[in-house]
Amino acid sequence: MSITLQTYWNNRFEAGDIWGTEATPSAVMAYPYFAADQAKRLFVPGCGYGRNSNFFGEYAFHVTACDISEVAIERASNYAKAVGLSNVKHFVGDYLNLPFPSTERFDGIYLSNILHMYTGEEREKLFHHFTSHLRKNGLLIFSCLSARDEKYYGAGVELEKDTFLVENRIMHFFHENELQEMLQDTYQIVEMTLHNQRIDFEAGAEKDVQSWFVVARKK
Repeated sequence: MSITLQTYWNNRFEAGDIWGTEATPSAVMAYPYFAADQAKRLFVPGCGYGRNSNFFGEYAFHVTACDISEVAIERASNYAKAVGLSNVKHFVGDYLNLPFPSTERFDGIYLSNILHMYTGEEREKLFHHFTSHLRKNGLLIFSCLSARDEKYYGAGVELEKDTFLVENRIMHFFHENELQEMLQDTYQIVEMTLHNQRIDFEAGAEKDVQSWFVVARKK
């Protein structure tokens, strides 16, 4: 786990509910897919202070959620306990070193703005790691930055193709064909569409950014 990244997010979350209390647009968009699929067990890595994980919990899914920030997890757990969401479990964890047995499988995995925060090598590891914990025919649903966003694509210093360092944070902008190539061997794409989601490229400065909303079923 990156101590620097963990410290960054702990400091951010000390400010409270920095993105508000409502679930993200992509979580709301994901719900009917999980419901129609009759998913029971969901995994929500990068859950922050729980606005999406608790949102799914309110619809009676059994949710396991994690984040690298102790501050965020404490807030998420306290909220779940306060409203009686015994079906939602939060823990502090590194996405690449999850405390699951190799046989652990979820019915669905939801990622909100996680994959675009890493380098190409790290993204590949994360993708395969999450996939390993999704059951056959399970749904992977995620949002990520789109290279079609003409306003913010190219901001900062380019580290790799389509990957930029913005305010000391990595931001990768995905092309449609890149997502298709990433998914094609392991998943069947159910939906891939653009939507607007608020991203903070720097603390306290949220902006509407074109993002991909992707629903994929594991083969």
